[in-house]
Amino acid sequence: MATTAMFSKEPAIVVHNSEGAILIQLLFQVYAGTSVLDEFFEGLLNQVLTRMNTIPMQDSLKRHLLLVLLTALAYNPNATLTYLNQRNLVDEFFNQVLLDKTCEGFTNAYERKTFIIGLSSALNAGQLPPAMMGHML
Repeated sequence: MATTAMFSKEPAIVVHNSEGAILIQLLFQVYAGTSVLDEFFEGLLNQVLTRMNTIPMQDSLKRHLLLVLLTALAYNPNATLTYLNQRNLVDEFFNQVLLDKTCEGFTNAYERKTFIIGLSSALNAGQLPPAMMGHML
């Protein structure tokens, strides 16, 4: 359902796409600290990355997709960092989250809290990828 919404080509595409991303965010938040989503974890992140590389891409949708990755860090920081590291995306992800103008749009309380929780979870992860270390020092 979330994937269908994220890739919808219907009118009001941004609303439908954002709803799919928000659903995945909520799943990761609700099941944080459990292993309930482990069998779907990589597939969900694959869909998010695929959508991030698909045009059209509105700033609001890009923010929601980045928030999915931040909530994935809260759900399972080690698995998320391993996933990003295997695809050589750690540097790109942290550049987008920390430096990109799109993320200056993290203005509402929910987005700011998700940003803080996601980064805190990443810092508490057992093994930080080398690409992440450059952003943290």
